[in-house]
Amino acid sequence: GVTKLYDLSFNLFREQGFGHLVGITSIASIRGNRGAPAYFSSKAYQKAYLESLYMKTKTIKSNKVFITDIRPGFVDTAMALGEGIFWMVSLEKAAKQIYTAIKKKKRVAYISKRWRLIALFLKIAPASLLKKMI
Repeated sequence: GVTKLYDLSFNLFREQGFGHLVGITSIASIRGNRGAPAYFSSKAYQKAYLESLYMKTKTIKSNKVFITDIRPGFVDTAMALGEGIFWMVSLEKAAKQIYTAIKKKKRVAYISKRWRLIALFLKIAPASLLKKMI
């Protein structure tokens, strides 16, 4: 699946000396969740894999291979859970922010940008606290 696509893309970019691999993970990639462990762990895997490929770019003579990890929160799509979801962002706003992140060759982009605050909290919060909250 996704690993094969990432590897094929990365190897092509390495051979040609340039390219930009963009993966869409999720804010869910930061920590586990009891409600959907398979989804959260698959996103965490993708996040770690993209980070590893980013580290591999340092072995490429050319500095023109880029890796971007897009981490959306809730985007108003058919997959969204319904109305009134915390920090739901419109599809148009998400698309603009994703486009900007790609154009600027950002390493990581949270969609919308305010999810960076939640990501920071999730990274530093102890699992015992998150177990009570999530």
